[in-house]
Amino acid sequence: MPELLELNQEWSDSLRTTPIIPSNNTSPTAYVIYYKPGTSMEDNISFFVRPPDGANRPYTIEDAARNVLASGKTVEDISVE
Repeated sequence: MPELLELNQEWSDSLRTTPIIPSNNTSPTAYVIYYKPGTSMEDNISFFVRPPDGANRPYTIEDAARNVLASGKTVEDISVE
């Protein structure tokens, strides 16, 4: 039994992923763009803070492709993350 548990450890751990938070469909309340000196505009990085779009939804920090990078119940929660 211990050998089986060891063999299945990676598979078992893969089932314990964090939930996927969908992006919010609200206008950003704040954004920041990091300019990399000496690179093209395409290499710049943009982040957007979006407020909740529902009663039990979190604030989110998203990139330009609307991928959620961090989320939290309050703005302070996501600033720490």
